[in-house]
Amino acid sequence: MKNIILLLVIVTLFGSSCTKEDPNSDKNYIEWINKISEGEKSVYIKDPIVYKDLIIYPLKSNEEISGKLVAYYKLTGKKAWEWKKAFDDYGVNGFGTKSYIYENILICGWSNLSYGIDLNTGNTLWEKKGDIYNVSYFCGHENLAYSQDSSGDDIRYIKETNVLDGSFRHIWNFSKTDEYNVYMGLPYPIQWEGNSYVTVITGKWIPGGEEIYWLNLYDLTNDKLAWTSDTIPLQIPLSGIPGLRPQFNEGKILLANDAIYSYNITDGSLAWRADYGNTFVLNSHITAVDGKVWGNNDSGFCVALDVHTGEELFNVDTGGSTTRIIYHENKIYIGSATSFVDGLNYLLVLDATTGQLLKQLEAPYRRENWEWHFNRNMEIDPETGLLYTGDHRYAMCIDPWK
Repeated sequence: MKNIILLLVIVTLFGSSCTKEDPNSDKNYIEWINKISEGEKSVYIKDPIVYKDLIIYPLKSNEEISGKLVAYYKLTGKKAWEWKKAFDDYGVNGFGTKSYIYENILICGWSNLSYGIDLNTGNTLWEKKGDIYNVSYFCGHENLAYSQDSSGDDIRYIKETNVLDGSFRHIWNFSKTDEYNVYMGLPYPIQWEGNSYVTVITGKWIPGGEEIYWLNLYDLTNDKLAWTSDTIPLQIPLSGIPGLRPQFNEGKILLANDAIYSYNITDGSLAWRADYGNTFVLNSHITAVDGKVWGNNDSGFCVALDVHTGEELFNVDTGGSTTRIIYHENKIYIGSATSFVDGLNYLLVLDATTGQLLKQLEAPYRRENWEWHFNRNMEIDPETGLLYTGDHRYAMCIDPWK
């Protein structure tokens, strides 16, 4: 009888460890893991945020289980606090596409809502509800954060918000002047030779017709538009919005769509364009550090280019459906790369100089359930080298070198 009971216990434990809801037990690179989903519901992680001893996950899903920020202690995974005021007050399901931190304050938003949150406690410090739509993507410098406001297809604004109290002003706008609708990209602040700037893409378009785009540099120090580039030379018509997430490195503003572009900050002239036929925009974003720019193309390869000349430094296969690229200690990290060979989903680590594959970690999902793959957003703690991401069910801390 005792042997039968023992056998039943073993079968029960083994069976419970092999359900679709559980990650594979042999993934020893996982430092800790926390469930963020219920059953078969997918939860999407926006850009995780490292702050002191915390990692903060902005969560979004199509079910009424997210629309919140969850903070864990980054080494143990123990929950520190949870914030879901926007969901509780307005039913907003999805928050914090990209957030910005100044001192202990996080600024994040959704639609016409923006909040300042104390990262030490998870308490709301201020709340603003605007009259027009705001893109919930904040980049900043010191106590000022930059985002975009819009009023239909007629006018777009660069919005400057004081992180300390939520006060804001519109510093520049791009307005409709003819039959074309107007577009504005995501403002990106730049520090260069003692001055402060913000760069942004603007565009004009007709539904189902022509699209025209420009790069602009606004001088924050002198409060005026410094220059507008010539028309951005798209490789083919309707090839996608260039510069969805601009980068800046060593005096060059970097953009990407079907090509990667380098513009001179001094006058907005085009330094070079490298054409690659398929987009860098939909699932991936370029990253630029130390005179190099890396981009993962939707055709399944990663390129590294010299930011000054456009010279190709390497071009290696990586697979499809990938994240933006994260740089850390001369390595680049690419998440949610689905192999064209075996169809499995991986997190890749490449040598940033040569493109050599250093690590390939398989996503901790059950193969019969293809949906559970690495999330497309991730972050690395610069102090420890630990990586934070998820697989749409779990938030997890990964040691890539374990």
